[in-house]
Amino acid sequence: MTDDDCANRENVADEGWMELAVIRLSSEEGHDRLAMDLVAETVRHLLPADRLEQLKTAVAEGALNAIEHGNRDRPEWSIFVRVYAGPHSVVVRIIDYGKSGPIIRPPAPNIDAKLTGEQPPRGWGLFLMEEMVDELHVTNGENYHCLELVMHREGERDEQQGA
Repeated sequence: MTDDDCANRENVADEGWMELAVIRLSSEEGHDRLAMDLVAETVRHLLPADRLEQLKTAVAEGALNAIEHGNRDRPEWSIFVRVYAGPHSVVVRIIDYGKSGPIIRPPAPNIDAKLTGEQPPRGWGLFLMEEMVDELHVTNGENYHCLELVMHREGERDEQQGA
């Protein structure tokens, strides 16, 4: 499994992008937090504190999904976390073996529907990640999933949103 497996690879193919880290973790309990901590340490100097906290939340959720759903909690299967920095953004790719079938975006969670049982109690992951980062790209391959989290660096988010 390589980084070429991820869609939107053009995001990090342009000049000015640097690969900052390649992290391989077994699919074990607690490795979602380890992924979060390692990514945070890698990019702490690139993002303001509030944006770093948002990225940490998204990385932890993405890694947990990769461990639980993509790799089905099998410790012998790894997840891969690749971190890139470009002139305007930080990109984190979380790749798993995709044994659970394609990632399908569920409807936006509704707390009332969850409380009444109309929606399952779980299913907040993609919604939460999408709310925490500037862009979320999901790629389903035959034997992998790739979540690409894009966080624009300081000032870039406001400029891109027209503020």
